[in-house]
Amino acid sequence: MVAFETALAELQTPRDQMRDPDKTYNLLGVDGLSKLDPELNWAGFFKSFGYTKLGADLNVTVPGYFEKLGGLLRGTDPNTLQAYLRWHILRISANALSKDIVDADFQFTSALTGAKELSPRWERCVGWANMGLGELVGQAFIKERFAGASKDIALEMIAAIEEAFAAGLPALAWMDDATRQRALEKAKALHNKIGYPDKWRDYGKLKLQRTGHAGNGQAIRKFLLQRDFDRVGKPVDKGEWHMPPALVNAYYNPSANEMVFPAGILQPPYFSADFPMAMNFGGIGMVMGHELSHGFDDQGRKFDKDGVLREWWDPSVASKFETRAKCIENTYGGIEVLPAVKLNGKLTLGENIADFGGIKAAYAGYKLHASKKPEEPLIQGLTSEQLFFIGFAQGWCTHETPESQRLRATVDPHSPPSSASTSPWPTSRPSRRRSSASPAPPCAPRTPARSGEPLAALRDRPRGA
Repeated sequence: MVAFETALAELQTPRDQMRDPDKTYNLLGVDGLSKLDPELNWAGFFKSFGYTKLGADLNVTVPGYFEKLGGLLRGTDPNTLQAYLRWHILRISANALSKDIVDADFQFTSALTGAKELSPRWERCVGWANMGLGELVGQAFIKERFAGASKDIALEMIAAIEEAFAAGLPALAWMDDATRQRALEKAKALHNKIGYPDKWRDYGKLKLQRTGHAGNGQAIRKFLLQRDFDRVGKPVDKGEWHMPPALVNAYYNPSANEMVFPAGILQPPYFSADFPMAMNFGGIGMVMGHELSHGFDDQGRKFDKDGVLREWWDPSVASKFETRAKCIENTYGGIEVLPAVKLNGKLTLGENIADFGGIKAAYAGYKLHASKKPEEPLIQGLTSEQLFFIGFAQGWCTHETPESQRLRATVDPHSPPSSASTSPWPTSRPSRRRSSASPAPPCAPRTPARSGEPLAALRDRPRGA
């Protein structure tokens, strides 16, 4: 079974090559998928789900994988295939089964993560409820934790950051006027979702039992699968959220040109209506700037203001962008998170660009906001600028095992927190921070770029963050 899974892995496209939306958008439909290997009965596969009408609305992210998959399946002993499927059913259900299976599953995963003990049962149960019934849990959460002026303050902050971002675009000497104008139009068209959905999801078709925890998990997965399939071919629900309100995360959705900030992340240490605004801008403001920057990173820049995948940059400007992005890729690709374990600069490029752009946009947004609504530093002995960077750092304090660092360096598009101490300019994680205005970051380790040079000026975390 391990040999089979290894063979499957060898068919797959490396993660860092999956980041180009031009290469992963292949609207082949069921017929096109079937032509990749006529012996694989994909029409029958979808029919088994009860969706015979699924046709042209099927994007095949990696056609090459499906061209090779059938040959591997036909050359594998059926007993191995059956064992592999049984294993995945057990694996996905393990945390909802008996204690001995839960403990065995934890022992297996802890070999990869280095975790020393299993989270308490109550904590795991809250997590299951939040991910499976997020917009039911969310209704109670926002009443308790996101009342009062929180949403209005968050919207005020986003407005300042977006205004400062737009004001900074004319300073990008490498961007031509036509591309700059389209970038401004995209920034102005950006839609913000704060706290919770305007319309709550209907769970009326979901049937749960007071006994049988594993069965409830299967019922939730089936409910969500059917919900997704039922919407194929129908108009996009622009009000939909792809994260539950109580989740500590945020995301930018390029196909909708929207930023989403659940109430779960609009909490201390990132944000509080009672915090000094300098700390709020350093905390959640950096996250806001980060998500905004994703709309202009190496992936997000390929989507226009309406979320359509098309080239809207002048070719010469796009080339200049790629040159500057390569600088960040090379810088992070040289960072060792553990001895002989380096980051993948290409895999983490989008997040690193967003981190550069995020802290710059947040600081500029704070200065703009403070010019309109000045406030005295509320913590004796610290300037507002220092409070900004304290707010920034507090949100990213992290303890991480070497095993987890090794794993994430391989598979995670986010640079790990430890990279902050060795990178020439901060990722979105804390280390030794400047308490003054952010300069343009260097183009090589420990080598300052000239003022106005474009690593930070590229401007550029959903699963999910």
